[in-house]
This record gives sequence, structure tokens and C-alpha cells, in this order.
Amino acid sequence: MGKYTLNHNELTQYGLLRSQVALLDENIKEAEDELAEINKYHMDISPVYSGMPSGNEKRDKIGDFIIRLEADRDSINSKLSTLKAERAFYMYSLHKIRNAVNKIVDEQLKQIIKWHYFEGLSIDDVALKSNLTLDGVYKKLNRFWERRKRNGGSLSNNSG
Repeated sequence: MGKYTLNHNELTQYGLLRSQVALLDENIKEAEDELAEINKYHMDISPVYSGMPSGNEKRDKIGDFIIRLEADRDSINSKLSTLKAERAFYMYSLHKIRNAVNKIVDEQLKQIIKWHYFEGLSIDDVALKSNLTLDGVYKKLNRFWERRKRNGGSLSNNSG
């Protein structure tokens, strides 16, 4: 795997990625609950008890219900697969961004980035928490991004 380079756009998207993961977690939970409900019905009903005729074209209502349950279960399993794959992609993206930020040598800069981009604090709040002036926070961030541009996006020479 090649070297990962962090850019400003990815950091600004961090909060959105986290929100997407939270939404996917909710959707996964709902789909798992639906699947559990279908499985409960499926366990309670069996074609043996349904009175389904064997070998002819007629089906009773319970038999049709079982067929619909199977189709619904397949559909939900497919949906779960897609949701989990999408979640894995977002988690991988978040992981790459966090790892890149954790490689920053300047601890104060690293904390500023975490507060602003990961926790969503305003630059004013970051300045207060870091005991820097507003201008000092902006300068630290701007120097970091300028160095990144000069180094082709690499995290080498990334002190504050």
C-alpha cells in the first residue's frame, strides 16, 4: 500500500464521515431488528404445519406467507451486506485520517487539528483551549498546510 497523504478537504470531511457512520449504524440496527423479527416468525411457522399440499399447484396462505418471509429475509440480508460494506469503507477512511494526524510531530498542532476537525470546535474555541491567539491558531494551521504543499502532501518535516 502506498504512502497516504492527508489533505485539507479530507480533514474538513471528517465530521461528515463520522455522521455517515452513525447513520449507517442506525440503519444496520434497524435492518438487524427487522431480520430478527422475520426469523422469529419463520421459527414459529413451518411448511409442515401450514397444510401446504405436496405436488400440486395450490398453496395455502401460510405457505405464501413463508415464501414472502424468505424473500424479505434475502432482501434484508442483501441490504445489511451493503450497509456493512459502506460502513467499513467509511471506517477505513476515518482510520487513515486519524493515523495521518497522529503522525504529526508538533503536539500542539496535532491537538489543534483534533479539536477543530475531529471535535468540530470553532477556531475561537480552539484558541481559548490552546492558550493561543486566534491569529496564532490560524498561523499554525496555515504553516502546516503550506509545508504539506511544499512536501507534496507528505507528513515528513511536519513540526509546528
